[in-house]
Amino acid sequence: MKKGTFTTLLFTIALLTSAIGVAQENTDREKGRPDPEKIMERLDTDEDGKLSKEEASKAKRGRLAEKFDEIDTNSDGFIDLDEFKKFHEQRPKRREE
Repeated sequence: MKKGTFTTLLFTIALLTSAIGVAQENTDREKGRPDPEKIMERLDTDEDGKLSKEEASKAKRGRLAEKFDEIDTNSDGFIDLDEFKKFHEQRPKRREE
């Protein structure tokens, strides 16, 4: 009986964890905030973990290419995930100002 209860408990925890993840993803979408990691993955065509100016220029929406130098805070000629996340987090604040 204990084994069945333990299995049920594990299944319930797994189910709740999945539901929380889906709810968070839906909340982000409802707020109009796509996941920066997914955007980066889609735009990083050479899969080197960073965006070049050429890759940024191929973004279909937004002004990534225009803001490239502003986002590239270490001025290495690439936008890495940390730089992109910082820019992404600031975007809603800019809209509200």
